[in-house]
Amino acid sequence: MIEVVASMARGPVFLAGELMECLITFTNPMSHLSTSASSEMLAWASAQIHCQFHASEGRVALPARGNKQD
Repeated sequence: MIEVVASMARGPVFLAGELMECLITFTNPMSHLSTSASSEMLAWASAQIHCQFHASEGRVALPARGNKQD
């Protein structure tokens, strides 16, 4: 089975506009009984990063709801 591990290079917290770097590692561990003919191969892969916004209203001055600023 191909194993996938993803980690954020700088940690989980970013501010708007900051660059994000995500390291994705694929491994294909084989037991001593496996042969190359029975191993799995990866032809291509894709990834998505889903961001969530969370702010503590006691620590951040958020704009009032309904006020649209451009």
